Amino acid sequence: MDSSLPASLEKTILASSSTYTRIQQSLQALSHVPAAYKHQKTYTQETMAKVDALKKAVEKAAEKTRTERAVYERLRDSKATKLAYALSRKRESYQRKAEKEEKTYVEALEAEMAARGRQEEAERALALGSEELDRLTQLSNEYTSLKSEIWNLYDHAFSNEDIPKDVDLRERISQADKAYHRTANIASSETRILSLLQDAETTVKECKTFIDKALELCAWDVTGRSPMTDDMQHNYLRKAKEAADAAAPQITHILQTSSKVRLSGIPKIPVRETRVEVFFLHPVYDLPSKEEMQTAAQGLSVVLTDLQNEIKATERRAEASSSDLKEAADVVNVARMELEVYRQSIFDAVLGRDGHDDAPPAYPHSSSERSPDCLCCEEMWRTAGMYNAREEQREG
Repeated sequence: MDSSLPASLEKTILASSSTYTRIQQSLQALSHVPAAYKHQKTYTQETMAKVDALKKAVEKAAEKTRTERAVYERLRDSKATKLAYALSRKRESYQRKAEKEEKTYVEALEAEMAARGRQEEAERALALGSEELDRLTQLSNEYTSLKSEIWNLYDHAFSNEDIPKDVDLRERISQADKAYHRTANIASSETRILSLLQDAETTVKECKTFIDKALELCAWDVTGRSPMTDDMQHNYLRKAKEAADAAAPQITHILQTSSKVRLSGIPKIPVRETRVEVFFLHPVYDLPSKEEMQTAAQGLSVVLTDLQNEIKATERRAEASSSDLKEAADVVNVARMELEVYRQSIFDAVLGRDGHDDAPPAYPHSSSERSPDCLCCEEMWRTAGMYNAREEQREG
């Protein structure tokens, strides 16, 4: 035993020896599962996409078969066609044409049958792959449960101990968690703003469409105003105003939610009240001028341009924050692995183990993949280092 360790910690570790041994043995037996599960999930998704593509290919081939069959049967069964060829003394020409159409139909049918065969083969592979994925999912859940169990065992042993390195590693996890949650909030905010901007763009586009339709009526009603065009123009303007009334609070909400977004306000839509002709009971509209409608259309174009520019900018920020979130998660994982490996080394030292058990069998599909417990995952370490450097620069 390590004499520098608190006696209370050694006592706790010795008391939990059987539990620790059971969990470690179970984890070693399942050490291939994370890589196998990841591989099988990818394989199943790819096979599912392949089945969908083959279904479409079969539908296309079947449609071609139906078309070629109809052409062939129409030529084969048409007495009028046969008679026409006979009267024109072109029996051989008819025979060649019939043989050609029959050959085309047979080739289409063979292509359809081949496509159906490929689809059935892919569906069998998908069924087997899904069955294997279900099995690995259960094992993956068991593996995750064991990792949680051993983490709780470590926490129970070290929670009341003041070991400098353990305290330092726990603090690193705490800081990494805080950075992760900050990044997650930013990513969530950018995603929400992007959705709001896209909704507003849809509403403003609808408003602009109605204004443009009202302006088109001005262009082709060259003979002067008529009740029909007045009625259509009034309806378009009314619908444009309804869309503008819906877009205005959307724009306001976006501006209140994000200080990064800059948008122009919704212009006033020129629509008047309806006047009723007393004698003929026909609605007469006090329609706005063409210039007023053009001004509104130009204002909406400005708003649309602003929205589209902000959507692009927000998409870039959302993509960057999503990348930052992945890096922040890697930093948390690295910090947790460091603490787990350190605590495992303490347990092994107290229990008199060297910590070097026989390596688990390699999974055939994942020989290049590393175990999730591997502390030397170079890519994750490099990502974590870059993320930490950026965080320190921001705080500085």
